[in-house]
Amino acid sequence: MIYHLLDGSGEGGAETIASLLAGSSGRLLTLAPAHPDLKKLSRRIRSLDGIPDSLFAPGDRGGVLARRVMWLRRLRGHAIVAHDPASHEAATLARAIGGLPVVRVMHTSAAWTPEDHRRAFHLFSPATSFYFCVERRTHLMAMRLGLRSLILPQPIDLGRLNRRVHMIPRRIRLLFVGRLEQAKGADVLIEAFARVVREVSCELTVIGDGPERPNLESAVQQRRLSGRVSWMGHRRDVGRWYSHADLVVIPSRGEGGSLVALESMACGTPIAGSSVGGLRELMRFWNLSTLMAPSGNAGALSDVIVSFCRSPGYWFDRFERIRPKIAAMHDAGQISKWVNHRIAEYIHGRPGVQRRIK
Repeated sequence: MIYHLLDGSGEGGAETIASLLAGSSGRLLTLAPAHPDLKKLSRRIRSLDGIPDSLFAPGDRGGVLARRVMWLRRLRGHAIVAHDPASHEAATLARAIGGLPVVRVMHTSAAWTPEDHRRAFHLFSPATSFYFCVERRTHLMAMRLGLRSLILPQPIDLGRLNRRVHMIPRRIRLLFVGRLEQAKGADVLIEAFARVVREVSCELTVIGDGPERPNLESAVQQRRLSGRVSWMGHRRDVGRWYSHADLVVIPSRGEGGSLVALESMACGTPIAGSSVGGLRELMRFWNLSTLMAPSGNAGALSDVIVSFCRSPGYWFDRFERIRPKIAAMHDAGQISKWVNHRIAEYIHGRPGVQRRIK
């Protein structure tokens, strides 16, 4: 049994990846009661938080951490895969006192400096068997520090996606999918969209919710774009929306491995976005740099969108050729098997823990 461990309070990309990697052969564990949306991702989920916090003094983090460590020590299986700092902290402490081997998935490092990487690896590596890194630059940092690391192809659930309908519409349909917060850059997209509509006929659908939604809706009204922007809120059937869009825009200020980008491309739907993090790596790999704009630059993003709208047929054909390759490279079932194989290979074939980082 391989356990995939999370803090449990969120429901973003890290949680999605953990649930897909757990699949049917692993088990998803959370340190705290799982977020309601996280429960929908996996039926094989269990919260370790069985003792009420009222038994501990307020702020007694040491007591809470010790309780978690003792639970993790009692697990029987092959390894614990930690997906965030809190779960990694508890898992590595449990490992240090006789628990299961620990593997760390480094999901995103968009805002991390090289020094942030070094500190994180310094803290966790002595009791960590090896790392899976979603971003190439994180993987390269681990390798420079002499650590065992592999690049993790981000898994996607192909079963919830639909192939894009092949047609050139009269009005280009733009789509944004993500949490409405500063980091995702929806405000930049609204500003860019206001410029785009002056030159081409298009409409924008926004899927997601978050603290910035009132400000974004106000910005749309001020620019008199209400008739062209649709607010759909949080949706579980996002695969259907990808397949009916003409361009998915990802204007993030920081981005690790972009699940939205991969899901869009697996549907054959073109993407455009900011030149940041794992999204930049993905776009460069597929030679799509002309569809990128500097982060936070609404003018440059509007130019990219207008350029797409003036020759959509070219891009539809281009992404249709990419679609089956993305599906093959990022199929969740195959990646889950690969991850399990690599864990067995490293832990059972190469026993021992990492050296300390100086």
